[in-house]
Amino acid sequence: MFPENQQNTKIEEEPEAPEQVTETYFTLNVAPNWLSEDSIDNWILIHDKNGELLAHKSFANGKTLTFEALQKEVTDIIHITTLNVVTSTDLTKGYRLESYTGIPKNSTWNFKKSVLNTLPLTPNPKVGTFDIIVENLPNIHRHYLSGINVISNAISEITTSDLQPTHWKLHIKNTNLHEQDHYILIILDENQSLKYIELEHIQDQETLHLDYSDFNDFDDYLNIELPTITKSDPAVYMLKDENETTQSLFTLSHYFNSAYWFTGLDFIKIGYLDQYATYDVDISLDLGDYTYSYQKKGPKTDVLEIPAKPVITYDDSSIYNFSFATTTEYVSKTNFWTSDLDQNTNTYTLWTVHSDSSSESNISFKKLPDDIMDSHPDLNINSMIFSSTRLKIKGASYLTDIESDYETNTQQTSFENAFIYVKQ
Repeated sequence: MFPENQQNTKIEEEPEAPEQVTETYFTLNVAPNWLSEDSIDNWILIHDKNGELLAHKSFANGKTLTFEALQKEVTDIIHITTLNVVTSTDLTKGYRLESYTGIPKNSTWNFKKSVLNTLPLTPNPKVGTFDIIVENLPNIHRHYLSGINVISNAISEITTSDLQPTHWKLHIKNTNLHEQDHYILIILDENQSLKYIELEHIQDQETLHLDYSDFNDFDDYLNIELPTITKSDPAVYMLKDENETTQSLFTLSHYFNSAYWFTGLDFIKIGYLDQYATYDVDISLDLGDYTYSYQKKGPKTDVLEIPAKPVITYDDSSIYNFSFATTTEYVSKTNFWTSDLDQNTNTYTLWTVHSDSSSESNISFKKLPDDIMDSHPDLNINSMIFSSTRLKIKGASYLTDIESDYETNTQQTSFENAFIYVKQ
């Protein structure tokens, strides 16, 4: 029997502290040849989605950096910023910052050169020279001669006779003859006809005599109407094998090199041949107050319309609180801030911010870490002004591009991209 005044006592155990789980939320691998010789200092900064600094570290060629923290301290989305400090031979110092917003945590990036999943470029050595004479031409706007992995820069003469002023003659002199002697000569005449002829089995020192009536129409055409004020630079490569992604094995090209600008034409005309499965097209149009660019590697493009300049309203153009609005639909965006060269310190600053269509473009944090600023007191962020916006209006998503550039480090074997670049 217990005494009446004795009570049962129970000792309560203190709860165990929750386990502190650490995770690697970002890894950076730097290839031995990533940074150029003019690079003198390099940093990577990581912020959470609220702009709080998680970590910052310097990096160099051949280094691997891991970033660890408690799981509860890292948001699912992080922002990556790199700072590259470079000097030139004239002792000008450049500060180049690049930010990538909305990156999933637990990512691994590789700073290394992208590679192509293709065979290397096949050499096509020179074995001689030859000439080409084409007669009975209407006046020529542009001509171009190219072969397998070669683009001819031979000197050409275009002449006419007083007796037959409507019959012009084209003489292409001392063209390099290559071991794989398969060439294509393309002519854009004054009647806006684009015709071609293929040439092969050529002998050294031979002069090929051609008549324009022997030239052929392409199997299909892409006609692009240009606005009145346009500087253009279209390039087209025709790939024999649809698995090719570079000018390897069997590639013929026609590269007009701003011909449409210099000849004052208001159109671009591209010819397609059914025997070529893949086309590598690169068109850049300077439209005065904005630029449009289109790149495609894949089947032929049937229709291409040049978009109008987008209407963009900039609510705040500062680097830390940037905000803008546009009715133009786009996949991702890149915004640029620049400073003029500071004559006192001989320095300049560039800051580029990448983001997708759904996220904000501002970089969230308000300043760089003190140790970076102490090391570079002439880094003047406040001297930068907003300069331009680039909208990607067609192509792979923002995160797909990030994966290709910094995770798999492989270029896409087929793609179709379009961009609008608007200067402030």
